[in-house]
Amino acid sequence: MIGGDTVKQNVTTDAVRPAFLFFAGCLAVGAVIYLAAKETRGRALEDI
Repeated sequence: MIGGDTVKQNVTTDAVRPAFLFFAGCLAVGAVIYLAAKETRGRALEDI
């Protein structure tokens, strides 16, 4: 097993689905922010 016996790696299927949904939600929120953000290249700070 990777990591040896120092760290227990008890991952059950009960933990996989909530983690997957959390990361999928983070990805969706990041995509919305990326698409909604305005381009600021070439603008002065006062114009923003």
